[in-house]
Amino acid sequence: MKIKEFFKEKKNKNLFVKCLIALLFPFVLCLLYCLIRGISLFDIYVPASKNNDSLYYFKLVEAVRYNLYPRGYFGFNESHAANLTFAAWSPLMLLPWAVGSLIFGWGFKSAVFINILLFAIAFAIFVFLIDPEIEKMLFITILYALFPSFFIHLMCVLPEAVTAGLALIFLGLSYRILTEKNKSKKYEAASFVFLILISAFLTLLRPYMVVFFIVPVAILFKKKKVVFALLGVILTFASLAGYFIIAKFFTAEYFTPLFDLNIIKLFLHGKFTEGFYTALYVFRDMKKEIFAQIADAFSYGLTSGTHYVLLIFEFVTVLILSFFKKNRQLRIISITYLIAVVGVLGAIVLLLQKANEGGRHIWVFCILGIALIVLFKEGHESNVPKLIIAALFVTFIIRGASVPSDYDVPFDDRNIKENVSAWEDIFEKENVSLSDNTGYENTVIWVFIDYVDGKQVVTEFNGLYALPKGFGINCCSPDYVLDCFDSLQSKYIFTYDGALVSEKCEEADYRMIGRYGKSVMYERY
Repeated sequence: MKIKEFFKEKKNKNLFVKCLIALLFPFVLCLLYCLIRGISLFDIYVPASKNNDSLYYFKLVEAVRYNLYPRGYFGFNESHAANLTFAAWSPLMLLPWAVGSLIFGWGFKSAVFINILLFAIAFAIFVFLIDPEIEKMLFITILYALFPSFFIHLMCVLPEAVTAGLALIFLGLSYRILTEKNKSKKYEAASFVFLILISAFLTLLRPYMVVFFIVPVAILFKKKKVVFALLGVILTFASLAGYFIIAKFFTAEYFTPLFDLNIIKLFLHGKFTEGFYTALYVFRDMKKEIFAQIADAFSYGLTSGTHYVLLIFEFVTVLILSFFKKNRQLRIISITYLIAVVGVLGAIVLLLQKANEGGRHIWVFCILGIALIVLFKEGHESNVPKLIIAALFVTFIIRGASVPSDYDVPFDDRNIKENVSAWEDIFEKENVSLSDNTGYENTVIWVFIDYVDGKQVVTEFNGLYALPKGFGINCCSPDYVLDCFDSLQSKYIFTYDGALVSEKCEEADYRMIGRYGKSVMYERY
């Protein structure tokens, strides 16, 4: 259809306006939030982030952007060193930022604006695919606008924003396939291809996202396209295998295993009774931790517990609404969502065993759940949950969610800016530059905590943003550095000034590159 013909119909004109609103909505929302905080959206400054994962994300993308791949090693306690190691994350997680950097450059504001832009595009595509009625459009924008974690996540250097955008496109495609009549075969085939591609990409990022394959495979079986459905099953296992291959060759081992597999090992070794009781004890302890997080949500407004409150309510709502006859068309999507929620919560409780860390992983499903509930057909049984969600959000805002108690938006901080600038000058003056070789010559050990007079201190890591493009960072514990001091391989050590590791470096007569604030850096060879 030509563009002129498209806009001749009133329906298409309205759809264009909705898509335009969806495209501008995330930018406007982030701008308004910054104005409420009395800060400009352009005052974003990534090194001000308290989330030290952001340091890795930023420097990894920078290394790829300017050197094709990291020339130093990213990892933990110098583990699993390899030329293409991307710390604990799949390199595909960095791909959207890396591609965006080719267009917009890569600086201390780039990641946040790329996040907002990519989600805005994804949200516009979602609206185009579902073409929502005005009431649904109002509901979804109002609920997202009232959810503080929504726009705060967009303005942090976290990959969840892009993941949520892809999940929304997936939902839009699934909704259109299941509800639209008289579809052309070419359009339907293209939709299935995109559904499988999105499912594969999300699985390569995080293995539990493999549940997304349920939708295209189930629909294909339902349409009696058995060959294509079986191909989807093969691609499901191939994507899952791809994740573990990437994890094996392109990620570094963490300090301790990310998942506690003890329960699984007990069952595999036939110790079913021991495995059952171990799972029961873990579940009991994690239940206390999650309920403590939920209590904090109602006390402080925005914590990991906020996500648990929302996700549990969304789960119950989708479970109930999916069995109403008028919502039968969305049942495949609903069942997939319910399986995903059970799976991710089960993994958090029994394998990750960290409620706070788990709160980040469920954020994507919170965003997806809001959109799914809005898509259910109108009626008191579907409008009431939306109003309850809105009331929950208002409660969290009143309790102080406008200023997070966890990771905040990285707004400009003069002290941190001076810190980064000072280290840039130090590195230039002391000729800390990227060598032609790839390896430990371009790697810095970052001792993230240390001890002074028996008390634990935290090393300011903002100065590491000033490292030359392509340098690798190995986050190391002080115990590891002290125990393996004579066998360390990284050329540089960045630590807390006057702490145990610093004293050891002084005793070894390592050359001091420089010090600023409470941080100091040494050259080993």
